Amino acid sequence: MESTTTANDRTEVHVKSLVTGEKANFQMPLDASVQATWDESYVQLKEARRDGDTFRCSDGAELMSRLNLTLAQLREAKICDGERFEVRGRSGGAQLSA
Repeated sequence: MESTTTANDRTEVHVKSLVTGEKANFQMPLDASVQATWDESYVQLKEARRDGDTFRCSDGAELMSRLNLTLAQLREAKICDGERFEVRGRSGGAQLSA
């Protein structure tokens, strides 16, 4: 049986910034794209996007090639169980300020 998603179907999203340690929980429509969810994450975390940031599942699965998928499609594919995501900063060693 195939499930259908309507614009009124929503889910609780859980996001953690690995840069600042801040967390946010908020509602998103299931038909929202991963990109829209990532964009809203910055609003909810009260952070600005940084060069080199990436979006991934809390289990480490990268989402950068899946930004056009909807939350419903992630759920159906069993990606990001529980709608738990992370904003990850640029990797490559510590940045020291002078």
